[in-house]
Amino acid sequence: MHLEVYEQRDQKGLYAKARARLIKEFAGVSDPYEKPDKTELSIDIRTHSPEEAAQQIIHRLQESGNIVATS
Repeated sequence: MHLEVYEQRDQKGLYAKARARLIKEFAGVSDPYEKPDKTELSIDIRTHSPEEAAQQIIHRLQESGNIVATS
């Protein structure tokens, strides 16, 4: 898990609030993070920007037929 990256990208300050105990049972802070057994897509957020990650998600959804590309 890359909690440091999540905290850096947290525009709403939720991780700071969780660390100050203003939010209870926050994943990765007061509530343990449980890694999924199986994922359909994994993106390394240390090496990809949010925009690049979004493009990967869109591409995967198009490949699987869950969304249709429009021009």
